Parts: sequence; C-alpha cells; structure tokens
Amino acid sequence: MSAAGDAIAMRFGQTSQPGNQTVLIIGGGTKESGEALVNHVTKFYGTDTLTESSVRTHADHASGRTEVIEGLSVKKLIMHQPWKHVANIDELLKDADMSPSEAVRHFKKFL
Repeated sequence: MSAAGDAIAMRFGQTSQPGNQTVLIIGGGTKESGEALVNHVTKFYGTDTLTESSVRTHADHASGRTEVIEGLSVKKLIMHQPWKHVANIDELLKDADMSPSEAVRHFKKFL
C-alpha cells in the first residue's frame, strides 16, 4: 500500500482576499494528509471554509476526508456514487463484448 496522500487543495479568484476566493479540495488521502490539508488551507489560504470538496469513494481515503470535513466548513460536497448507477449497467453494456457480471468485476477495480 502506498503512503501517498492522494489529495490536493486549490484556490482561485481574489486570492489576496480570503472572502473572494474559491477553495477546493479534491480527494482526502490519509489521516495525516487530511490534517496537512486543513493546516495548509487555514495557514496559507487564510480561511477555514471550503467552497467545494470533491471526494472519491476509495475506502483508503476515508480518514483524510474525515479530517477535512471535521476541520473545515464545507459549503458543498461532491461525491461520486457509482452504486446509484448499477441498475443501468445492462443498458450501458448492450453493445459491449462482456456480460454484466464481467463488467461489474471490471468496474470494481476503479472503485
């Protein structure tokens, strides 16, 4: 297993004025990288508010997401929820060369 954080913080807009900037975190990473993200945003971006937080569904990133959500005020949370689309997978695979069960095994690699 990798020790990489797999998370990033970004900001744009009027970055010299914390109230006029957009702050975004993608991912969550490990507990340590989540703590580092919170510290980075508050220290260098001068805010404790995230405009948006986009989090992936990887289980190994849950602890970092928790740190971000608990450590900052998150106005908007964007989360990929592939389980909501499983019912439609047969339609997506109509012309594919694999059965639905093969496709599910294939797509689980990316969750």
